[in-house]
Amino acid sequence: MSAERDWQLLVLRYEHAFGDLEQAAQAHPAVLPRPDGWGARAVLAHIVGWNERIAEEAPSGRFAPSGLSQEEIDRRNDEFARTLGGLPWPELLGRLRRAHAARLAAAEALGPGDPLARELLERAIRHYEAHAGELRGR
Repeated sequence: MSAERDWQLLVLRYEHAFGDLEQAAQAHPAVLPRPDGWGARAVLAHIVGWNERIAEEAPSGRFAPSGLSQEEIDRRNDEFARTLGGLPWPELLGRLRRAHAARLAAAEALGPGDPLARELLERAIRHYEAHAGELRGR
């Protein structure tokens, strides 16, 4: 398979995983599936926070997702949920869509051949899939 075709398939998987997450969130907006009490708002808010940060920092090489400790990830997750989780639902969904598109644009700016570009999308796919399942109670 050509590198270009491989990239196109990765982007399709990225878009599919996002659509699944968005559908799960809209179908279950009040669900509290997690022991920490996070519902759909907090889940989406922390995804928005990460995607915005990654979109801003990745193209300049300032973001290294594998270089963060679990403690730092948890701290940022809580910060994103707290600061963005209070947005009105339509605004949160709009910001989620924009942040998703910005993350893809950041990966594309790095270029399909850049390992970080692939990592940005592959990590997002796993992240979206995990939270979509959570929101559905799986």
